[in-house]
Amino acid sequence: MTKPIPLHRNVDTQFDLQEARIDLAAALRWAVRLGLSEGVDNHFSMAVPDEDGIMRGKRFLINPYGWHWSEITASSLVLCDEAGHVLAGENTVEDTAFIIHSRIHVNVPKAVVVLHNHMPYTTSLTLLEDGKLQMVEQNALMFDGRIAYDTEYSGLALDVNEGDRIASAMGECSILMMANHGVTVTGLSVAMAFNDLYYLERA
Repeated sequence: MTKPIPLHRNVDTQFDLQEARIDLAAALRWAVRLGLSEGVDNHFSMAVPDEDGIMRGKRFLINPYGWHWSEITASSLVLCDEAGHVLAGENTVEDTAFIIHSRIHVNVPKAVVVLHNHMPYTTSLTLLEDGKLQMVEQNALMFDGRIAYDTEYSGLALDVNEGDRIASAMGECSILMMANHGVTVTGLSVAMAFNDLYYLERA
């Protein structure tokens, strides 16, 4: 399992790209088993160090376009950069996935891992007029002060400005509830982010 590593830090030999691939693929496949996926839509990503060993969020692994999450393996994940170039892998990245994840990785220092999906209960909450998670149950309490709310929704995120707006809406929070859309959960590792994703749906 990859260790939690903040962005903008020299990771030296701490980072193992193959371990990162395994962790991310496992999270995608486990999400299917827990009923947290939506067909071939939604996306998980993880930033990897640049060639100089610095983790800047400019290169990241992400699930390929058109693949059901139950089919994804470590080798099928795509490695791309902030300009949209595929650096490793034979698959492509869905446009909105690239916009959302690339801009969050670059702009949010603690977003080493970005999990974006449309989980049924959490997404239902984003459809309500005042869809905020109420701190009335112990699972919810672990998210007190950690959730930002994006009240704007103008359709698919297809340009960099929208990606930057979404990243800005996160502020200092690790979770973004996106009105009429879904949720984005970030973390320093796949394990940390996935743990939050799981308990958020149960909160």
